[in-house]
Amino acid sequence: MRLNGSTKLACSLILVAAGLVSGASGELPERYQEWLDNEVGLIITPAEREVFVGLSGDSTRDLFIKEFWECRDPTPGTFINEYRDEFELRFSMAQRLYRRGSRPAWRTDRGRIYILLGSPDHIERLPSSRNFYPLEIWYYTRASGMTHPINLLFFKRYGLGNYFLYSPSLDWVMGLLTPTHAHLMAVMPNDIATRAMLEENLQLSPTEVPVVDAALFVGPQVRGAEAEAVLARVQAPPQVRPVYINRYLAGVVEADYFFKTVPFLASSHIFANPEGGALIEIAIEIPADALPFEKTEKDYYLQPEVIGELKDNVGARIDGFESRVQVRFTPEEVETHRFLPLVYRQRLLGFPGDYTLDLTLRTPTTRAVGHQSLKVLIPATSTERMSLSSLLLSYGAEEPESALIETPFLRDEKLILPRVDRRFRRGSSAHVYYEITLPERRQSGSPLEAEYLVLRANDIVKRETLPLPGGRGEDVLHIHHPLPLSELETGAYTLVVQVTDEVLGQTVVGETDFQITDEFQVRGRIDAVVTDNLVPTETETRLGRYWLGRGDLARAREHFETAYRNRPQSTEARVNLARVLVLQGETKIARDLLNAALSNDGENVDALLALAYVHYRLGEPDRAITNYERALSVRQTELAWNGLAELYLSLGQVEKALDCLKRSLEVNANQPHVLSKIKEIQGNERGIHEGK
Repeated sequence: MRLNGSTKLACSLILVAAGLVSGASGELPERYQEWLDNEVGLIITPAEREVFVGLSGDSTRDLFIKEFWECRDPTPGTFINEYRDEFELRFSMAQRLYRRGSRPAWRTDRGRIYILLGSPDHIERLPSSRNFYPLEIWYYTRASGMTHPINLLFFKRYGLGNYFLYSPSLDWVMGLLTPTHAHLMAVMPNDIATRAMLEENLQLSPTEVPVVDAALFVGPQVRGAEAEAVLARVQAPPQVRPVYINRYLAGVVEADYFFKTVPFLASSHIFANPEGGALIEIAIEIPADALPFEKTEKDYYLQPEVIGELKDNVGARIDGFESRVQVRFTPEEVETHRFLPLVYRQRLLGFPGDYTLDLTLRTPTTRAVGHQSLKVLIPATSTERMSLSSLLLSYGAEEPESALIETPFLRDEKLILPRVDRRFRRGSSAHVYYEITLPERRQSGSPLEAEYLVLRANDIVKRETLPLPGGRGEDVLHIHHPLPLSELETGAYTLVVQVTDEVLGQTVVGETDFQITDEFQVRGRIDAVVTDNLVPTETETRLGRYWLGRGDLARAREHFETAYRNRPQSTEARVNLARVLVLQGETKIARDLLNAALSNDGENVDALLALAYVHYRLGEPDRAITNYERALSVRQTELAWNGLAELYLSLGQVEKALDCLKRSLEVNANQPHVLSKIKEIQGNERGIHEGK
């Protein structure tokens, strides 16, 4: 019997007004605090915890505890609550066997597994041996929800302290080895290790052979990502539907639209874009228990909606995306994937500045909603100075599938697997990835130097200095660096990377926070990646405008031409390309493009203004005036009035020009250059009248 339910928790958005729930967390009497933190700490849901903490009066708390257990009774209406009896028996036994000081059993790896899965069918204990640290292998012939036997390996890291649940992906076989033999595994991680390799290198004794099997396989032929899925499943917190808590919300006002919030983690990372600007790589991780599997006749699927908006510092929308993700599974795959988080990756194009990235996650069937805002800073770069990208902490990198050539986090032809929560288990390694863009004037290929500092409360607890491969001007160096964390205790840390170029005398610095924890962590994940997130035409248009603003007409034209080829009927694409052509002196080609645009979209103000300017450059003032007036008949815009003013000034019609400038100020009073122009014209006119 596995201690969990079969349905997911559903919570409503509530506004506490009055009643049994106080809405504020006060001091609980000691016996209730003990019940909450220790006795049911492993199985109580967040919603139940929140309601219980807010209850007023012991009688109400006792009633809540009674209904807490009744909610979990598999045979309601009978005198026996099998769930409660089994849980309390396991909890009591786990406390006797695995409690460590003031730390309750359910907070240890062995205690937690014992409570959730019960006593194993067999335990094989191996004290310290020539090859391995002390360890235990727990064998379960039949674990709830599993179609095959499983074995779980617990080991003492470095031979000291508590036993930890072994993870094939995070600990590797080398994590089990005593220092005498650990070096043999340096080139043989779990993904390529075989039993034959280990037996040959370690000269195993008969009692050590089962350790190798347990380290490589969680069950019969179950290894790699599937093994991680099994480990996630057996550790998943119980899931129930405690509808009884609604009765404790008497006097609570509920919104018309009921939904539960979806928790998720999000991070953004900035990398240089070879075409200009910067790429904002976005990773969102959704916990396994936050997404319901939906069912069709043949299979299952996850279908979250993800919406992102990039806004500038005044709240104007700069870019965004809206994706409805759908990941399908067979019934067999659901069993191995339902306890894995879903990781969604996206990409936006940005330019130097301060931004806010608003992220919204929705699950349509349950009407659950989550929201986060991230601060995004894209620093200005210079071709004269070395620059450093974001520091990206990850699980590592892997070779991409051919179909994912343009996927987010594909850097240096490798797919970086972002660690969104930046939490690492004690004794594991972090992988840090970053990019260095070298300045144009760097001619030497001499190496750079990178210094890695790990700080805790501003104290340096780890320092490592390594040479980096050199490069020449405008090269981008892609750095993948494993950072062992074995000597770090649990807690919060900051990683600082400092790269120095002795040739140019330049230094760049980047930093990121991370945590070390004792919690078991699953490396497996469900990928939900969008490969068409940068719409080609929109991307090329934004890049064209970027280079146009920097005065690089050739590069601007290249991007505008690509946008036009992608969407030849687009008025916007024609107008943008025409503007660059005019600036490069190809005025007649620009005129033909704009006339073609207006034949399909006769009231497009941008096209009318551009065509008016083209006629002005071609020495056709009457046609220019006609197009400015056509634009003003569609929409009053200061650009049209200012264009007319310049045209009238070129024709010597000063009064008409002044009238146009004043009309421009009526549309938009915040135009200092227009005010200056009016004063200049009026000053010139006075000078003429005074004979100066």
